Amino acid sequence: MQLFIREKNKLRLTPAATVLMQEFPECNQRFQQALERARIVNEGHSGILRLGILEGQILPPNFRAAFDSFRTRYPNIHIEMHSESFHELRKQLDSQELDVALTLSFDIKHSTSYLSVKTDPDDCALLAADFLPITRKGVHGWKDLENETIILVGAEDSAIVTELVTEDCRQAGFVPKLLFASSLNEQMLWIDAGLGVGVSNTGTYIAANPGIRCLKRFILEGEYLVVAWHRANINSAIALFTNYVADFIETNQLLK
Repeated sequence: MQLFIREKNKLRLTPAATVLMQEFPECNQRFQQALERARIVNEGHSGILRLGILEGQILPPNFRAAFDSFRTRYPNIHIEMHSESFHELRKQLDSQELDVALTLSFDIKHSTSYLSVKTDPDDCALLAADFLPITRKGVHGWKDLENETIILVGAEDSAIVTELVTEDCRQAGFVPKLLFASSLNEQMLWIDAGLGVGVSNTGTYIAANPGIRCLKRFILEGEYLVVAWHRANINSAIALFTNYVADFIETNQLLK
């Protein structure tokens, strides 16, 4: 199209050129904004991070503090949160439906597919509804559960839990009577209903239930709540988030 009109010693714009002159500043501004957004996304400072949380888990204090600080520092990263079982967290990390997961270290540490950073210590407890007779007897060790039903999540969800409890009971001299739930949510429901004694992380909604009694607490040496991710996931926000969490916890000396 013609943009200029020459008149002897003068040059003026055609109507089409006038339209372009009016539009170009805004086009240039939008183009620069698009470049900036692309740069931010490329550096992991924007985008979507899909976070899975273990079913029934109350956000532990170290992770909660780091998570809140991260959201303040990087408001352009949209974090989707989902609650899933052990099995679903692993499955969705593998399929990259989830980018990161807050889970227990024992459930992912034997696989080379996952990387992780520690957030909080993992304490375990024996829990029972407060109307069960066992709550008035006192529990000093696994031997005191010889005649009790122990509620666990099934092996298809996390086989390691069953292995650990079975071995502890074997060392105490008995074969436990086990009741397997299909998920952590179902296990918590059964504990609440008084179907037996449950083994659970202390930072869960069932442990905080006023109708539930903690019979005995265990310190699990070397076990932690962790933020885990699949090493093949290329979402750039993962490195930003996990490095921030690790640095925040180290800087504030939250894990001694």
